[in-house]
Amino acid sequence: TKTSQWGEALKMELGTVAMAAALLTVLYLTCAKSNIPMRAMEANSMSTSQGFQAYVDGTTLSTAEVTAAGEIEVQHITLTLAVSLPVYTTGLTSFIGWFGFSIFTGIGLIALPLDLILAFFHRPKFISADVYAIQKLCLQRRSMELLEVGRAMKANMDHPGMSAWERKKQKRLDFVTLNKFKQSVYLLESDMVDLKLCHEDYRSYNPLKPLAKLVLGCIASVVSCMWIFHIALYMLPPTPLVPFLNTYFLWFDRWFPLFGTISVGIFSSYLLACAVKGCFKFGMRCFCLALHPMKLHATYMNSLVFNLGLILLCAIPSVQFCDQAFADYDRLTALRTLVGVQIHYLKGMSVVWDYNIFVYAILIISLLTTAVLIAKPRDRASPVDGIRKKIERQVRDKVQGNSV
Repeated sequence: TKTSQWGEALKMELGTVAMAAALLTVLYLTCAKSNIPMRAMEANSMSTSQGFQAYVDGTTLSTAEVTAAGEIEVQHITLTLAVSLPVYTTGLTSFIGWFGFSIFTGIGLIALPLDLILAFFHRPKFISADVYAIQKLCLQRRSMELLEVGRAMKANMDHPGMSAWERKKQKRLDFVTLNKFKQSVYLLESDMVDLKLCHEDYRSYNPLKPLAKLVLGCIASVVSCMWIFHIALYMLPPTPLVPFLNTYFLWFDRWFPLFGTISVGIFSSYLLACAVKGCFKFGMRCFCLALHPMKLHATYMNSLVFNLGLILLCAIPSVQFCDQAFADYDRLTALRTLVGVQIHYLKGMSVVWDYNIFVYAILIISLLTTAVLIAKPRDRASPVDGIRKKIERQVRDKVQGNSV
């Protein structure tokens, strides 16, 4: 009933909030500190010609001053700074979001431009009436097969008399099968729309759309390549080989600062678009994540909420990633102090960021995605026979369990 569903949802929500609050409280009381490494220099001198002196650019140093400077010892110390609750919550959220951000962004950097370009090459083209009729019969056959599979899945998911725990366990078993079914239905709907545009709705088809996707795909390819080169040349080496994008932003600031700010916004927003695309592409290929496609005038509310939550989860990691990527450009800013110092050196999290583990993950996943998409560039529907056999196997296992 609706009352029991509301009650179960409310209990799950309250339980989740309570667990999150308890975990945040424990972590804040034990780990809310930033261990910031610093270099300290100490000079012991009473002379006005030695020790720390004011330096004017272009001034030639005397031999005594150079000798005195060489005698100054640099000490490596650690400054422990207590952080506030909002700062620690932001850092913890960023740490959790990095896991999804690194995976989905790595996939999306390759998948987003490739899908835009393929949309042009596989655009709807006019076909004759007899070919249209044959293709329509093929889609009708696919829809009937999926309809039968859907009915079998519905019958398999109806569990009268089972407890809530048993129903949840069964739902976990049906999760992958359901995602395969959703993927097949999504591709069938897309093929049906494209088929209508090839004949029935051909006159209403806008030929500029695939051209726009091709242009956007080429631009996205350039941006993705620039990001990958920037990661490899600036972010991963202990000493950056070249400033790369930082030079471009600083050059813009010399004659019109607004263009530099806009460029940073474009590059950071592109990362969020790649994260959304990567999440969808991951669900289309791996089936361990539910599909939530977004289409104009055809987006379900749960898909909208899911993608909004994904963007919010990846927003802080994206800011931290851009702060590290554009360290030369955003130096001496409040963002650098907050993200690059307080959050970066948080106790228990700094090791992951010091060794660039997530950044390496983005680059490695991008390379793996490139290899996979070269081998299989287009998404293929899951075989209906495989879904049907899995449902039959689950039914047999259930019957055997009940008989025992």
